[in-house]
Amino acid sequence: MNNPYISRGPVRDSSLFFGRRHELQEITAFLLGNQSVSIVGPRKIGKTSLLFHLIRPETKASLALEQQFLFVYLDCEVLGDSEHSEIFGVFASEMELALEEQGFDPEPALERAIAHPTRISFETAVRKLNRRDIRIVIILDEFERLSSNPKLNVNFFNALRSAAGRFQLVYLTASTKPLIHLTYVENQEEILSSPFFNIFAHLHLGLLSQVEAIHLIEDPAKNHGNPFSQDEQSFIYELAGGHPFMLQVACFHLFSSKGNRLNLEETIRQELQGHYEYYWRNLTPIQQSTLMRLQTLPLDQEPDTTIVSALRDLSQKCLIVEQDGIYQYFSRSWQT
Repeated sequence: MNNPYISRGPVRDSSLFFGRRHELQEITAFLLGNQSVSIVGPRKIGKTSLLFHLIRPETKASLALEQQFLFVYLDCEVLGDSEHSEIFGVFASEMELALEEQGFDPEPALERAIAHPTRISFETAVRKLNRRDIRIVIILDEFERLSSNPKLNVNFFNALRSAAGRFQLVYLTASTKPLIHLTYVENQEEILSSPFFNIFAHLHLGLLSQVEAIHLIEDPAKNHGNPFSQDEQSFIYELAGGHPFMLQVACFHLFSSKGNRLNLEETIRQELQGHYEYYWRNLTPIQQSTLMRLQTLPLDQEPDTTIVSALRDLSQKCLIVEQDGIYQYFSRSWQT
């Protein structure tokens, strides 16, 4: 039997995407207000899966975004070493492709912007599309890669900001860190002074709620005629918590081992180990210390500001959860 769970990579099947309804509605409200949005969340929390789901026809229809919005998705990995004009050319090329895919008529100005890529030709194409009542959403996934491009300077980011201010054009970025905390190869202070970084509403993407997580665990197996028992559902949730990637990995192995749970937990832990090591290596010493002492931290004393800051950061990284003033590890596998 085909395994309905995805153990690696973004979710590309809408039937395997669960939760995030509140986040989608919040993004929609911002887009309708011509407000750019920065989605921030740790590695493997589902940022790309969310973006893929947002631009699906059925999702856009459910959010009333299908008629007037042109969604243009770019993985910034392809822009990490590009010049200014080349990036504007890529924007125009992807906009032309998006027009075709989303059922809009072609725009001749985009062809000129592709043939002769400049800021002016790009903005001319945007203006032409706006006159057709088409609003543009440029999605910049893995934004860190673009921000670390050594060939960019403050003028490039100011140009992006200017276009957003003058046209029906917004940016939807996804990154592991808030935009203001990203490191730039050159001219860091100058670039960060650009008003481009002040135009974003910030949306943190965290763990799934328990209700959302249970749907992710239960529905695919049930729809394939081989449902998990209540005991198996509880086992998976306790092991992986509300982390969508961890849940997919655990469910993948559980589904594959139906009737044979011998060493199942060890198999799941082995696959997750590399990801946990990555999380650990990217923590500061104070964050590591706080994490190791989490269950012995004194809660009845005046809180140390350093510890409070570390707890906040660990929570933002989705490594701990807070309930009734008590912090806990987000899952059993992460705890041990």
